[in-house]
Amino acid sequence: MSVRQARPFLPLMFIASDPQLTYTERGDARFYARYGQENFQREEDGSFTNLEPSFGNLVLYRATAERAFERFTKGDQFVAEGYAHDYTYERDGQRIAGEEF
Repeated sequence: MSVRQARPFLPLMFIASDPQLTYTERGDARFYARYGQENFQREEDGSFTNLEPSFGNLVLYRATAERAFERFTKGDQFVAEGYAHDYTYERDGQRIAGEEF
């Protein structure tokens, strides 16, 4: 996995999948869930139109991962502060790009 760039942002998000708690080879807890973010378009009259949500991967480690797994379920909304990291990996000879928050 290669990390290219981190961009700070503070969105309102929701847990879009059932959270998973696994452990790394070193024994560190790892929380994983898909997150969704509602998107809106501001109209000329000042109103907002709902657009399709965007989705990404939410990954947390160690004690934070364990607390998140105890507290979050699919559909929960949350505000998060952190960084989005682009990454790439190879699967079956194809380079796959992604982003995790």
